[in-house]
Amino acid sequence: MDLTFLTNYLSPVILLLCAGVGYSLHSLNNKILDSFLPILSGTLGVIVAIWSLGTFDLPTIVTGLISGLAATGVYEAFKNMLNLPATVQAAAIEIPYGENLEDDGDLIGDHFAK
Repeated sequence: MDLTFLTNYLSPVILLLCAGVGYSLHSLNNKILDSFLPILSGTLGVIVAIWSLGTFDLPTIVTGLISGLAATGVYEAFKNMLNLPATVQAAAIEIPYGENLEDDGDLIGDHFAK
């Protein structure tokens, strides 16, 4: 199924505006608001498209809706792309208070062998 025709309805300005507003609302750390972010982003996209294009017809509504919902997808893609996989993260090593790590020539040492 070819969905390339949807790029005709994508507005980068609306996408960036909706992504910025969505990120700002997401930073409030409200779980209930987070669940409505795609709906809010789509609605904002439609409102901005109608305002900027000055018409209220089906292509304008589709442009706003696709651009607003694409903003949610772009945000999720960047969020997933910037997170490091769990295998790359360093493990924390706990050293009991008052205990010293002495260089005994062993690179791994007793504290790392646990």
